[in-house]
Amino acid sequence: MKVILSLDDNYFNNLESYIKSLPNGAIEIFEIINENIDVNLSNLTTQEKARKLKEYIENLKSFETVTEIDGNYNNMGATIIDGILQAGMNYRTVVKPRVIEYLNKYPAVITTSDFASLTKKIPISELIKWKKDSAKTKRILGLISFFLSKNIETQKDLNKWLLSKDNISEFRKQDGIGNKTADYFKILSGHNNTSAIDRHLFNFLENAGIVFKK
Repeated sequence: MKVILSLDDNYFNNLESYIKSLPNGAIEIFEIINENIDVNLSNLTTQEKARKLKEYIENLKSFETVTEIDGNYNNMGATIIDGILQAGMNYRTVVKPRVIEYLNKYPAVITTSDFASLTKKIPISELIKWKKDSAKTKRILGLISFFLSKNIETQKDLNKWLLSKDNISEFRKQDGIGNKTADYFKILSGHNNTSAIDRHLFNFLENAGIVFKK
């Protein structure tokens, strides 16, 4: 979950209230901290944990805040490209430019069937400027076929389909779709009550001095 953080001192007079005001993903961060906090830090209050994290973030010269969450493209091609490419990639420099370029070049290619037809005319590797026959390109083509088999043609269809736990379980069986990526597709399709928490977040918190039980 990407959130903009207002870091002025006055805003943090009541840090606990601030945490509760953050989107669900940020709230989940602190729920995870509460459940997994190392015994040496277990006496910290939620407010102290928040201040510890705030101070760490303020000292990061390279930390970048954003004002909006990507997704809600209303374009299945963009959704699939974003959802598959993001795993293990730099989102700002690798994924987002490709999604934007696709949207700009093919604004009328909206449904899954439209996207499937386009990939038959133009190789997916050429569409997204990616290595031919790579795992990522194969997963994109595989996901197109999977969505077509489930009659998922639009973002609205995907949003509705991902409401079912059984559907999510089936989705996770697809190549390249783990727990995080499944949650990420929920975000892309417009769900607001989910957060793609992964190992990078845990590493980030540990770097801030918030240690987890092994």
